[in-house]
Order: sequence, then structure tokens, then C-alpha cells
Amino acid sequence: MSTPVIKINQMEPEAVEIPTEEVLRYLGCRAGTLQKEESVDSLKKLVSGGIALLKPSLSYKACYLQSPVSFSENGIVRIGGLELKSRGLFCRLEGCREAVLFAATIGVQAERLMQREAKLHPAMGMILDAVGSAAVEAYCDRLEEVLRRTAEPAGWYLRERYSPGYGDLSLAVQNEFLQILDAFRKIGIGLTDRRMMVPSKSVTAIIGLSRTKEIETKKTGCAGCGNVGCAYRKE
Repeated sequence: MSTPVIKINQMEPEAVEIPTEEVLRYLGCRAGTLQKEESVDSLKKLVSGGIALLKPSLSYKACYLQSPVSFSENGIVRIGGLELKSRGLFCRLEGCREAVLFAATIGVQAERLMQREAKLHPAMGMILDAVGSAAVEAYCDRLEEVLRRTAEPAGWYLRERYSPGYGDLSLAVQNEFLQILDAFRKIGIGLTDRRMMVPSKSVTAIIGLSRTKEIETKKTGCAGCGNVGCAYRKE
């Protein structure tokens, strides 16, 4: 049985659009928090400058593994050698035959620039940190688009991606997750003793593949996460 795979492992910076509104969200600027129009315009100019500064350093890379999915009665999800205890993930993948494990990053050069600016120009350092977060999420969105274009003509449908640290899926799985993907050798993602990824603007995630299109009844994204106090939660 043929199965779809992500075919783009590397993208040029111009291929990924970094939304200004997402950068503002990562900066904690939600709708209505900036009352004066001139303040909004001024901050948007700074964000545009930050995007222009970081963009040449971006090196988008991803690695992945596609594997069958199995479920046990005690709520364990098995994918690619991982055994994951997560009710949220179980519900997200229910009905899926396969899933893709993937890791993505914007690269070490961008990380170094962000660290340098944080020391020399703290305000711009904060903006670049938000730009980096928005950039890696935009890249993951593009990867999903690529997978969807490959999968749907072959009769497969995607579930929304689910990451360690989201909902009840513990960050404790990160080490084994990255080892299974061989992420350090392939795309340079490592892990600190506190389970933080290096480069910091990196993402690991799971995307379910089903033979049937999911009915849009489940809460997804921020609406489906129990961390209602998250500073970056979308309204």
C-alpha cells in the first residue's frame, strides 16, 4: 500500500510568509491592548524591521517519519516506536491508520542572531524572538500544506498537528521523539537537560492520517488546549 510523505525538507526563506499579526501575538499584543493607532503603526514598523533582519538568517529544515498507529485499551498510542500516554492525542488520532512524526526548525544562524541582538539591543531581541516563533509555526503550516497536497489525492486526510507540551502530552517524550527521528544528525536539533530544544525555535509534532475526513466537531488549536492562562493563547 503506497502512503504519502512530506517531500519538502528544506525551503528558502521567501517561501514562508511570516504574518505580522502572529508576531504581535507572540509579543503579547492582542486585539485592543494597544489603544492608540500611532502605537500600533509604530510597533508594526518595528516588527517589519525585525522580519527583514531575521529573514536572511533563516534556514528552514524538517525531518519526519511516517508510521502505522495503534491504540491500546489503557489509552496508550503507539507510533514509530513511541508509546505515548495522552488522552488528547488519543482523541486527536482516533480513527487514523497512520501518522507522521516530524521535527522542524528555522536553524542555528537565526538562533545566533537572536541571541546577539538580545544582548546588544534588548528591545529588538524581544521582537526577533517573536519573529522566530511566528516563523517556525508558519513553516510547520507550510509542511502541513505540502503533506495535504500529497495525501488527499491518494485518499488520506490530515488531522491537526499535536505537539509535546500541548494539552496532556508531556515534554518528557521529547528526547525519545528526537532520537527516533535522528533529528540532531539530520537537521541539527538537540535537547537541553531541561528538555528545551536547541535551536529554540524548533517544533516537534504528530499529524494523523485517516482514510475518512474528520467531522469538524472537536475543538482544535488553542480552543482545544487546557492551558487557558497561556500568554500566547489565540482569542
